[in-house]
Amino acid sequence: MSLRRRSVLLRVALLVLVPLIFLVGIFSYAITSSASAALTLSRARSVINGLKQPVANLQHALAHERTQMIVYTTRPAPAAYGAFQSQQAITDHAITALLATAESPAVRNSTTVATAKAITGLRAGLASLPRLRAKITDRSISGLQAFTAYNNLIAASYQILEQSIIAVGDARQVLPAIAVIELAISNEYLQQESALLDGSFAAHAFPAR
Repeated sequence: MSLRRRSVLLRVALLVLVPLIFLVGIFSYAITSSASAALTLSRARSVINGLKQPVANLQHALAHERTQMIVYTTRPAPAAYGAFQSQQAITDHAITALLATAESPAVRNSTTVATAKAITGLRAGLASLPRLRAKITDRSISGLQAFTAYNNLIAASYQILEQSIIAVGDARQVLPAIAVIELAISNEYLQQESALLDGSFAAHAFPAR
């Protein structure tokens, strides 16, 4: 069983890492491959360069916290709770870094209305995270409801990336970049399945061989 689990997690890790590498590459291409609309591109570059890494860090942290949450809610134990709490500190650090970047002059003064709206939406969702964690801890929310809440937060973060790319304005650059975002979102669905798989292992849902 342990070999099978490692094999599944290795495949999921590869499927997640490869699109992220392409995502960084396509962002770089999108902001350097055209000299037209210089002002628009300059502003888009400021936003994309400023937000891409903090958003990616937040997505990574939330995905790990979601997995720890699933393991804890599926089979509550002190070790699982400790891992869940430890991950919360990492997520909180990522949240602080992202919000600070979003409020920086370089980003705030260059965002479009749509990007600013996406940031506001994510900020509102993140503000509810402490309450969500408290409900998870006192068992007043189901694992499925909490799982959906984490999924929604990650989805909101992708909205920021999409709107930042759209602000570039050149379809030749925007369309390939959006396609990569859609690929990354597909891999987010794989990460969701991986989290559920970890929960199933924690619950000993698979018969021993």
